[in-house]
Amino acid sequence: MIKNLAKQYIAEENSLILLACSLEGDIENTQTLALLQKTDIAGKQAWTRALGVMTKPDRVARGQPNGKLFSMLSGQAFQLGHSYFVTRQPDQVELDRGITHGEARVKEMEYFNSKEPWAATFSAFQDRFGTSNLVQTLSAKLAAMALEK
Repeated sequence: MIKNLAKQYIAEENSLILLACSLEGDIENTQTLALLQKTDIAGKQAWTRALGVMTKPDRVARGQPNGKLFSMLSGQAFQLGHSYFVTRQPDQVELDRGITHGEARVKEMEYFNSKEPWAATFSAFQDRFGTSNLVQTLSAKLAAMALEK
């Protein structure tokens, strides 16, 4: 049922597709990416309308090779038309303490500005780290799509 629902939404040629995947998993094995790569609507590949959101950056193991992640962020591997963003949401302890949305966004950016590989190795991609950057980009893209209609 989920796969059929995804196919239905992907087939809508005016949709903006959000591909979310955890960094603790392997994007090569996601069915949605495979579906995006196979879908062609009116001569336009579905992946050109997609934006990737990678979650759980704190689950990337220390010392893990960053080559695949760098290739994705730079558009060399698993290409999507609107590139990839990385977000970090509050953990269960923070949620139980009642962290506010604003506090969560501040902690998220503190994380990306201080932790490796995000702070130095991937510093060229800082504009694609954090929920606020994702929301700002999505808003601009959706507004542009509305103007095209």
